[in-house]
Amino acid sequence: MQTLENGVQVPTNGDPYQLTTDLANSFKSANVTVNVANQAGRDALTKYDGLAVRRLDVSGRPTEAWDGAAWTRSPVAVSAFPTPDGLWQIKGAFLRTVVTGLAQVTATLQLVRTGPSMLILTGDTVLTSSIVPAGFRPSDNAFFAATVNDNLGVYKSSPQLVINTGGVLVGRSTSGGSVALGTGYTLFVSVSWYI
Repeated sequence: MQTLENGVQVPTNGDPYQLTTDLANSFKSANVTVNVANQAGRDALTKYDGLAVRRLDVSGRPTEAWDGAAWTRSPVAVSAFPTPDGLWQIKGAFLRTVVTGLAQVTATLQLVRTGPSMLILTGDTVLTSSIVPAGFRPSDNAFFAATVNDNLGVYKSSPQLVINTGGVLVGRSTSGGSVALGTGYTLFVSVSWYI
């Protein structure tokens, strides 16, 4: 048997002909999501790390994956945020969805400045302590743009934002000058990354 780049195992020319065994190995290694009628159907499967099932008996048809020790359900949402340093109010949610072994994190957040005014400089400016929970953090810095509105709803600018591997939100001005964030100013953030 040979293993292709995507992990699927297929026979080679020199392998003995074993159609049933070869097909079973190929389909199992393809790591497809298996539809199951209920928990009993899921539990009857032979478990291996990365096995994914779709629960047809649960509203929303969530995916559950065996991680070698336990079943984890996807999507998983986190919407309870700390108030970083008492300077921001955060609304929204992080959503982690696992698809064939890859986990994608998406979030739409609203961060309202509750502390004193601050500046986003042309270099890195740390805006918050960690706001991304463990298990949702990017494995490399995630870059994205954000819109900034003041407390009157007036569009101000679009600084570049980064969520680093520690879940800390960092801002950078892209206009060549600094961006002021007064009390009540709001950052609207949409992010996505794979972990």
